[in-house]
Amino acid sequence: MSESAIIMDAELSPGQRLKLAREKKGWDAETVAQKLNWNTQRVVDLENDHYDHRLAMIYMRGYLKAYSKLLGIDAQPLVNDFEASDWAKQRMAYEASQLTRKPTEEETHRPVWKKYIQRYGKKKYWISAASVLVVLIAWLGLRSPSESSQPIQGTPDFVVQPQELPEKRVTNSEEIVVTPIQNPNP
Repeated sequence: MSESAIIMDAELSPGQRLKLAREKKGWDAETVAQKLNWNTQRVVDLENDHYDHRLAMIYMRGYLKAYSKLLGIDAQPLVNDFEASDWAKQRMAYEASQLTRKPTEEETHRPVWKKYIQRYGKKKYWISAASVLVVLIAWLGLRSPSESSQPIQGTPDFVVQPQELPEKRVTNSEEIVVTPIQNPNP
């Protein structure tokens, strides 16, 4: 039996096949982990068929495909055997149940403040509400007024006095001269 046939032997688990292919290349688990940018424990877990129950099936399939691609072996038989395992069947059933589960009326139509009261109790709800109110009042009371709300200090350098407009319009050829005047309030 050739080495590739041994690696693809259906009697072996997907993890055992990955381990055989890795050893055939002469790599250790740290080398594979470095090449795939994974931690070493993930490589060891995959090779020992210890799958993380917190990860979704799509991630596990992706890990198997990436590892297979690195080793240069066909990923599809590995993924098929993985999906036929008891762990994968249980995980797929769990994920399907989560997708088909509908939230109860109480879960979907309850106001946020009621959810907060149910979770933390009335006393903590009122303490939190009072704290927010105190912070808001303190912020409004302590903030400095903006500069635009303060009166302008000093006197202007010139005073514009209203004059009657001439009936004649100013054209581009005529010049308008504005001359500063003395400050009337010394």
